[in-house]
Amino acid sequence: MQGNAAPPDKPSPMEPPLLPASPSVRAQLTHWLDGGYLRKGALSQLPALVETCESRYPQHWLKPLYTMMLYLGALSLGAGIIFFFAYNWASLHHFAKFALVEAAIAFAVLGLYTVSRLAPGRQVSYWLTGALLLLLDLLVGALLALVGQVYQTGADPWQLFAIWAAFTLLPALAYRSDMLWSAFWAQSNLALWLHFADLGSLWGIVADFGWAILIIAVCNLGLHGLLEVGQRRRLRLFTQPFANNLALTTGVAGLAWFGAYHTLDSRLGWQHGALFFALLALVPLLYLVYRRWCLRVTALGIWGFAIIAESSMLLARLLFEGGEPAGSFLLVGCYVIGCSSGLAIYLKGLVRDGKLQEMQHGE
Repeated sequence: MQGNAAPPDKPSPMEPPLLPASPSVRAQLTHWLDGGYLRKGALSQLPALVETCESRYPQHWLKPLYTMMLYLGALSLGAGIIFFFAYNWASLHHFAKFALVEAAIAFAVLGLYTVSRLAPGRQVSYWLTGALLLLLDLLVGALLALVGQVYQTGADPWQLFAIWAAFTLLPALAYRSDMLWSAFWAQSNLALWLHFADLGSLWGIVADFGWAILIIAVCNLGLHGLLEVGQRRRLRLFTQPFANNLALTTGVAGLAWFGAYHTLDSRLGWQHGALFFALLALVPLLYLVYRRWCLRVTALGIWGFAIIAESSMLLARLLFEGGEPAGSFLLVGCYVIGCSSGLAIYLKGLVRDGKLQEMQHGE
């Protein structure tokens, strides 16, 4: 150990993990080694301690694997029922279709009740409840589609996904499940996209494809803002890192696509200058939000690489407009490599400093 500082028992990560933390002592010691609390080679000098601690958790790697396989099993079972309907649609009577879906829903509800009664408060109960709720959500979506097809309600596909998303939001809020929040994100995005595709406009006010993408991106950034504020205020209801990253990635990708479309598909003019100043204004704003307010390396990386891509296209448009193609191509290539390498080095330094800070404060 270096100095008198003692590593905390369980240093919390600077960003919430997507999977359960591994109880591996070897992984924990490696984490301390990266943070500078252990000398290089300390692991090799402590084989007895490591082996003793590892023997207490001989199958620690099974914990995240069990969780992943449980959720994948629920998704596979729900998808299997839906594909069974699609393949045997003509040969099944309406009553058989409803009986099959409603029986599966009843078994899922019965499973939820059984888990809540037999293993309340245990971690395995938490995982089983999440998987059963995910299965129930898929079955409710299948039931909504079945009602629409059998009774020919005339509802558009976007209405199905909108109703489905509204249903998914209820257990997501009640159970605080990242998977259910992710399902809500997927269903609401599909509802928005199908609304535009079916009606040719978004909410009757936006008819242009590019502006529809922009509005969907803004909606995703709004969801990201809600989850981000909740996460920073340590509200368990809104601490959903996977859904948060999905919303952020979709929102930034939509903004980047909108900027690229108007950069490359319009005459060189004032809008290109406006985009340049917007990119300049984004850099200090993102630094304040994701670096000074609370460190978020993932968000900095997503935004940073999107800004590099956007500025590269803007630079290429300006250079290729009237310059020599070979030299312009070389300059743009050097710009992309230089900026990407610099950003990667900066993010790696933030990860290392963030881990060290977490271990020093132990919070």
